[in-house]
Amino acid sequence: MTQADAYVSPRKIADIERLRGLAALLVVICHIAGTFYNLNITSPLPGRVFGWIGACGVALFFVISGFCIRLPEARALHTHGKVRLDVREFLIRRFLRIAPPYWIALIASIGAGYLYKTQQIDGAHSPLDIATHVLVLHSLLPSTFYTINGVFWTIGIEVHFYLAYILFANRPARVWMAAALLVLALAAYGAASRLMAMDNPWRTVGQQFFITSFWQWYIGALIADWWVKRPRTGPGLLLWPARIVLFVFTLALGLTDPKVAGLHINGWILPCAAAVLVLLFVIRPAGAGEDSPLLEPANVLGRASYSLYLFHPVALSIGAFAVAGRGWPVWVGAVISLFLALALAAAAYGLIEKPLLAWRARLRKPSAPPREAAVA
Repeated sequence: MTQADAYVSPRKIADIERLRGLAALLVVICHIAGTFYNLNITSPLPGRVFGWIGACGVALFFVISGFCIRLPEARALHTHGKVRLDVREFLIRRFLRIAPPYWIALIASIGAGYLYKTQQIDGAHSPLDIATHVLVLHSLLPSTFYTINGVFWTIGIEVHFYLAYILFANRPARVWMAAALLVLALAAYGAASRLMAMDNPWRTVGQQFFITSFWQWYIGALIADWWVKRPRTGPGLLLWPARIVLFVFTLALGLTDPKVAGLHINGWILPCAAAVLVLLFVIRPAGAGEDSPLLEPANVLGRASYSLYLFHPVALSIGAFAVAGRGWPVWVGAVISLFLALALAAAAYGLIEKPLLAWRARLRKPSAPPREAAVA
């Protein structure tokens, strides 16, 4: 923002942070199932669900990211009306939040690739692979899209979201714009599917280009604009059952694979379900007091979710190496990988993310009050 008074008092939405932690954990479970039991989204039922929960986690990440990134601007626009995004500050803050942990995870992933190759860690380390990943351009080329660390493609897409958001930041999010972006996404995805053969390596790039998923991120921004007008509360006796039922429904989508005009529609229904789930999590139970200490593990998981997402493929590579070298049962490798992923995430958050967040706060203009604490 250009004006100091455009900053708003920090208000962390704890339930969103916990949901973000759950999203990261879903991706970890998906990749554990794929690495040690070869279960993915194309597996026969019920194993297909383990692949599906990874897609659920990514959809939640996209919507939550849109909500959290938009929230400060949504509050400022609602309060002041004429504020404008300081693009330079926005990009610096995003860089400090995303890039350093990502680059360290990149180095760790290359090292893990020398140790043991898995579905997520392929051992790629060519100059092209490294250069495109360092510059976050890897999602633009089929030869580097999934290389080094299989989850990094979403980081490339996320950076594109930030750049696209600059075009929309200074005006309220609108339902009609979300609908227009969805139509554009369907057109882009359909064009890539129709014009490129299944064995064409550019097909994946076209289908996963940020245009096909920016509508999900924008829905998160739409929820943020709605929420700031009057932070909502709801009946606690109904809110949590509604959250659980919707979460189960979202997982159950993975049991089916309906098609419309030859298009698999589950992947398009999923982000809508994820958006409703986010909506239910930004609504706070009426009369809720201080958080229970029992929720602290979920809070910690939420804070470390970015590191968990980045580093868990490294943990899986180490776990798979231990199983292959010692002949242990695969379930032992799965358990080792899960706990190692959590340990790496805690260490990366404490040693990398947390100090960077504190440093980023000190770089803020002295005249400006603290910005939104819920921003990813």
